[in-house]
Amino acid sequence: MSVLTKIRNRTGVLLAVVAGGIGLFIIQDGLSSVMKAQGDTRVVGEVAGELIAPQLFENSYKRIIAQYEQNNRGQAASEFQRNAARDQAWSEIIFNTAYQTEFEELGIEVTSGKNGERVDMVQGNTLHEYVLQQFKDSTGEFSRSLVAQTLQGLGKDAESQARWEAFENAMAKDRLQKKYENLLGKSNYVTTAEAKKKYAEESARVTFDFLHVPYSQIQDSTIKFSDADLQAYFNANKANYTGVDGRTIEFITFDVKATEEDKQAIQKEIAGLTQALGTEADAEAFARLRSDKPTNARDVEKNNLPVALQLDSNLAVGNVYGPFLEGDVYNSYKVLAQKYDTIQSAQASHILFKKEDKDKAEEILAEALNGGDFAELAKTYGTDGTKDKGGDLGEFETGRMVAPFQKAVFAATKLGVIPNLVETQFGYHIIDVTKLVKTKEIKDKYTLVTLNKEVLASRQTRDNVYKEASIFSREATTMEAFKKKAEEKKLTIVTAANVKSTANRVSSLDKAREIVRWAYKDAELNQVSKNVFELNNGDTYVIAVVTNISSKDNVTFASVKEQVKKDFLNEKKGEVLIKEVEALEGTLAEKKAKLYEKSYYGAVQNTATGVNLNNPFMSAVGQDVEIVAKAFNSEVNKETGILKGDNGIFILATKEVVPAQEVGDYSSSKSQVKSTWTNDSRAIEAAIRENANVKDYRYIVY
Repeated sequence: MSVLTKIRNRTGVLLAVVAGGIGLFIIQDGLSSVMKAQGDTRVVGEVAGELIAPQLFENSYKRIIAQYEQNNRGQAASEFQRNAARDQAWSEIIFNTAYQTEFEELGIEVTSGKNGERVDMVQGNTLHEYVLQQFKDSTGEFSRSLVAQTLQGLGKDAESQARWEAFENAMAKDRLQKKYENLLGKSNYVTTAEAKKKYAEESARVTFDFLHVPYSQIQDSTIKFSDADLQAYFNANKANYTGVDGRTIEFITFDVKATEEDKQAIQKEIAGLTQALGTEADAEAFARLRSDKPTNARDVEKNNLPVALQLDSNLAVGNVYGPFLEGDVYNSYKVLAQKYDTIQSAQASHILFKKEDKDKAEEILAEALNGGDFAELAKTYGTDGTKDKGGDLGEFETGRMVAPFQKAVFAATKLGVIPNLVETQFGYHIIDVTKLVKTKEIKDKYTLVTLNKEVLASRQTRDNVYKEASIFSREATTMEAFKKKAEEKKLTIVTAANVKSTANRVSSLDKAREIVRWAYKDAELNQVSKNVFELNNGDTYVIAVVTNISSKDNVTFASVKEQVKKDFLNEKKGEVLIKEVEALEGTLAEKKAKLYEKSYYGAVQNTATGVNLNNPFMSAVGQDVEIVAKAFNSEVNKETGILKGDNGIFILATKEVVPAQEVGDYSSSKSQVKSTWTNDSRAIEAAIRENANVKDYRYIVY
């Protein structure tokens, strides 16, 4: 199948775009040691018939690692970045192999030399968008002089030259890809029939009433079925399912948790340390050296004290409190100091005028200063919520009022009306100080040092859990034994379907790369893992078994079991709902009311107005293109029978169909269709990957 055809078929598929050379982030990885262990004869994949050697993959890492270190001064990458980096290195290999094959066959290139495109993209008349973005002056405009300065500054600095070369290569790669995509666009032909179909999907409209009852109105637990029922459903509907490359892994976990004996031992230990903390001259150093978690003396406001200390209303300097079990940590606290804070408060009333009423404010200020009744003046002229209280603001502390208002009140040396207007963002204020500033000290802060000990499983407990997992692995070697023994020990078997070879998670298990590699490299179907996998820094032990191996070319029941189960349940729920609705009489609204009486509160009766096939949306229901298509093809003003939709059953009553009007020129629709085929880089990349028959065996090396 040609790339063009595959692009048409895959339009809209969301896959990662081949990464450029900007913003590269990558890792320091122990790949070399793994490589030596595996041997250079192994391959990590195949692209367009070309075997990809591990060394090529490693070299890609090294180059990107060097660039990352240059750009980030040796900053270590996170686990997320390391995973993304592996994908980027792989994408580069695919680009350089699969895309390059296409480029060479079509004679597409980016020329070098004095008058070549590489120079033109940087200094010529066809500047690359990366250059336009990177070289802007202080006004935000592109600056050729900055480009020239950068080129002149390269000199003999190897690091700068390498960085510039990577930048140029990224531009060249992007230019190659753009040329290829443009060529595809010009090579694609859209027929008039395709354009008419696109135009009709967007222009034809239908308005219809509908009754919708979601499948979710029926509880899953009410549908009885067996695996044999699901298998039969799959066999009858196999064509509806797509295969994937993956492994189905079933596993059980043995979690390491502190026993009561462990907790008692830790409590005894911290109790002794707590007693010593009380007599230590340098309590902070003592706590820091003996705590499991980092700790330093800190000031804590009274309202933010640990809950255990808030229960004591009379904390004393020098005293030690605890130990307290807080979550999974025992904490003891020593009060090193008690700090006081000074709070000022005052009381005032005010009359607020809008800024445009300054003259009126001046007039009323004069009246207030001449003995006018301030409260009455506030009630008459005030413009905020205090007017009904005579402008009284009550007593307030520092920080409560806006700065100009607070400054004027707290600077007052006598009671009475302040002789000038005070301007704030709210307007002009006439202020009457009714209580002068008073100061009080409060016990506001404590200096605490915390001694902590985590409640962790002892070495003996860890050994016991590992021993239990090992015995389980030895005794349950087959899938049948695995299930039987799990049931005996009341252990939950978790299923992770279609785990990809590049996965880092297996269901709820994070950083489970070791399990994934085992599943692809060493596991035998339905044979329990011989080794016990250790995760979460030894807090979880895992026994696993691969129960299905699937591929995109051969869909299996196990690989799609969860989707089959969902579809089967919806099928059965639909049958139940159809029987319920068939027994109802009346209009759609009356049927909905009767459904409510039967507690089907999710039933929806509504009107979809002017809906088209390009956006088949129904209010309170969502999209369902087949149901909307039925509405287009139904007799007007007549109810349909009961229809099965994606998420529930429907009854429709079409009110109006407005067909698409014939037009003489369909060039706009042709352009839209063509654009969807060729302007989606992700769809193009997906088609090229498919055409190159990419096979990923990277699990061999990481």
